[in-house]
Amino acid sequence: MTRDPSDAYRLTAEEIVATLGTDLQRGLTDEQASERLARYGHNELAAEPAVLYVPAMQQAFGTTGLNAGDWLRCTLFASTVLWPREVSKLFLRRYRSGSHARSNLERNLRE
Repeated sequence: MTRDPSDAYRLTAEEIVATLGTDLQRGLTDEQASERLARYGHNELAAEPAVLYVPAMQQAFGTTGLNAGDWLRCTLFASTVLWPREVSKLFLRRYRSGSHARSNLERNLRE
């Protein structure tokens, strides 16, 4: 029996698992996942930007767009994981170039 997808909220978890032909503990096999990927495509919202920036969609989904300040804060916050690594690489380069410069200086003094 084919069910109306709009009634999915009425189903129990077991009914959904049976309808989708999967296993609650093991999930899909690699073969099933590949087949569904080929049939349905990636699990993504193509209209995601519309949900964030179109006023009617914002109201329907309860979202709000990001302004320039929000984007700047997000970018700065996200980049904080990069800065410590870049600083450590800078110190390593300077340390290595400094020890290399000392060995060159010592070699030149001996000559």
